[in-house]
Amino acid sequence: MDWFMAHITSACRFFLFLTSTIVMLVGCSTDPQTNRSRPMLVTQSKEAEVGTKAFRQFLNDPKIIVIKDTPVQERVSQVFARLVTAAKHSAYAEHAKTLEWEVVLVEDARRSNTFSFPGGKVGVYTGLLPFATTDGELAGALGHSVASILARHPGERISKSALNQLGQSFFGPGGSSLLGFSNQPAVDPALIKLHQEEADKVGILLAAEAGYDPDEAFRMWVKIFGPGPRLDALREYLPEARTHYNASWSEAPPLIDPK
Repeated sequence: MDWFMAHITSACRFFLFLTSTIVMLVGCSTDPQTNRSRPMLVTQSKEAEVGTKAFRQFLNDPKIIVIKDTPVQERVSQVFARLVTAAKHSAYAEHAKTLEWEVVLVEDARRSNTFSFPGGKVGVYTGLLPFATTDGELAGALGHSVASILARHPGERISKSALNQLGQSFFGPGGSSLLGFSNQPAVDPALIKLHQEEADKVGILLAAEAGYDPDEAFRMWVKIFGPGPRLDALREYLPEARTHYNASWSEAPPLIDPK
């Protein structure tokens, strides 16, 4: 009886592993810019739907103050529009053209960063503006958030978390490794770091393709982060970004309505 139960258990585990592997393979995609393969169990439309809903909830928070119809807000919108136009001519063109892009300027002098939601929704905190003295610097920061959306980083994090839970549910605490993943926490620091570096790279290339000097975009990160591994990694992409910049349109690409 023990022998029989052991074999039944083994067979069940193999079946579950095989099923999970099929799910993982079917739900894989390759990033068109970096050529990195990653699990993607969330459709683009669902990712955009969830992101847009979260963005609206964020804006409906009475504590959030959105700045409208000011020269500063117009500047942010124009830089953003050029980045979106470049995205629609990039390796991510197919995805970029499906999104309803929107940017907002949020009043908060304490925060010096941009943020994004899936679906093409981007925000800029006013605390970033003292660092972004040129449009090229602003493009560097905005490019990072646009790149995160294009590379579908939120969808990948959701997918990896789901696969982690699947492995642990089927095979116990160590089951995630059977699916090719370590027993990662809900927010995996290594994955966050990878996504940061990818968004930095894709963002500075996108800014260059939009006609913004990549050296100015790089200067933004120097101001915010100072010396360190993240800056060193980004510096390696400057020659490639300069090539994109030199090959970009001689005139600024036509602006589009970011909404």
